Amino acid sequence: MNQSRNLQKQMEPEKKEIDGNIYYIYPFPAFQASNLSGDLFAMFMPFISSLSPAFKDDVMDTDVKKITPFLADAFSTLSGDKMEMMLKKLLLSKNVTLPDDDGGTQVLTEDLSNRLFCANIQHMFLLAFYVIKVNYGDFFSKIEDRFGTANMSSMLKKMGFPATVSLMQPGSTI
Repeated sequence: MNQSRNLQKQMEPEKKEIDGNIYYIYPFPAFQASNLSGDLFAMFMPFISSLSPAFKDDVMDTDVKKITPFLADAFSTLSGDKMEMMLKKLLLSKNVTLPDDDGGTQVLTEDLSNRLFCANIQHMFLLAFYVIKVNYGDFFSKIEDRFGTANMSSMLKKMGFPATVSLMQPGSTI
């Protein structure tokens, strides 16, 4: 009985809309998700660790000028090759589909990604965020419980991101 419920979870996509395009995001199989979590943590923990000293005080009172050196250090830990590899693992693992012209769906491919995201790279990053959220939702709910949606949104705005909609809320669209 549990096995069929778990299989059903993997077969039901979460629908997201980004810039007028509909995406269906399917959860990764458990072992693929655990493998990918190692890559995600290896990539982003140095980034997060570099930023954490910048927010030792109240996040809402943080002056952006004071955190600029921390941001520079944090972004220096990211490599373009690793970012590309991570985005391909997140988006091109046959787990993201879009409606096609015939009423069916098509799997997101590299060619289709180029057509959708060329000159709109932020939409690709947002889709990757949603894929992470679908697969590691419990992690994000714990962050939201700790910091609160309003605090996360305010922090992103202070850092220069136009976070007018909480990305944590179910059904949110950009």
